[in-house]
Amino acid sequence: MTCVRRGDNNTVMDYKDYYKILGVDRKATDDDIRKAYRKLAKQHHPDYNPNNKQAEDRFKEINEAYEVLSDAKKRSHYDRLGSDYSQWQRREDYQAMLRSPEMRERNRVINTLCKGFEPVMYEVIAAF
Repeated sequence: MTCVRRGDNNTVMDYKDYYKILGVDRKATDDDIRKAYRKLAKQHHPDYNPNNKQAEDRFKEINEAYEVLSDAKKRSHYDRLGSDYSQWQRREDYQAMLRSPEMRERNRVINTLCKGFEPVMYEVIAAF
């Protein structure tokens, strides 16, 4: 289930109620969540529903809900942040990407190549 809410600057944001997607109560145990996930995943799995785009989309949604609710840290953040969870998750993913070895190496190379150069400020002059 996806609800729409207005974010900053009146942008439309999706809020997915992961508990509703899995059909469990907010106080559900890890075992309840796992059982609900397995039942729904089997029911909507693409192998059981070939050429069915709706089942495939539902399967992806079920997996996303399970990924969050089965992890204690993610579930805690989701419960606390509610509709702001997806924004928090994007920020976490971005920060993890910045900490990746590839990104650190890229920054090291750029800093090495640019050593000794002074930053240059450019003015943009608009002709009227």
